[in-house]
Amino acid sequence: LKGVSEKKLTEAIINGKSISLCFSKYKIFSSAIVGGVLPISVGIAMALKKNKSKNKVHCFMGEMTSETGIAHETIKYSRNMKLPIRFIIED
Repeated sequence: LKGVSEKKLTEAIINGKSISLCFSKYKIFSSAIVGGVLPISVGIAMALKKNKSKNKVHCFMGEMTSETGIAHETIKYSRNMKLPIRFIIED
């Protein structure tokens, strides 16, 4: 989690927030729901494009999530709309 201190991360886990580690200050959002982070990342990418930002979204997902319909739809939509997003499939 780039930029998030080990102390903050440990606190979040101890406080029962490990299922959804979100640190808006560091522009990090996560969801334990399979495919849950995909539409969030597309929405952020749409906002970046609309605001002509040079930033880019990096969306990480597991290999089984990449096989779901939501992954197919969000990747296809993002490609067709030329959104500033990169999908990374982790194995």
